[in-house]
Amino acid sequence: MFYFAHLSILMLGNFLAMEWSTGLNHELGRPALHFYRAMGIAVGIYCIVVGVPYLLLWKSYKKAFVSFSSAQDEVVVSGKAPEQQTPIVIGAAVIALAVLLAAAVFLLTRAK
Repeated sequence: MFYFAHLSILMLGNFLAMEWSTGLNHELGRPALHFYRAMGIAVGIYCIVVGVPYLLLWKSYKKAFVSFSSAQDEVVVSGKAPEQQTPIVIGAAVIALAVLLAAAVFLLTRAK
């Protein structure tokens, strides 16, 4: 829920701030000649339109974060520990990197 609200605030706020600042810049006349003024207006409107709701969302998220899980929700999982699988993943990544590097060297140094 919070991620959807975060995305909504950023996207819709961006669109709204862009349209409001574009309209204001065109009303003030010749926005291409006053680039820094136009960017200042856009940043100011964006900070107000997005910053205030985002700050309020962050404050409510911090208050609600402690209630996301409880001790009764704990689940015991059996199986291999993640530490045992880490060397395999690292080994595969090293081999893949070596193959890519060898292919790059071959392609860059072949006779033309």
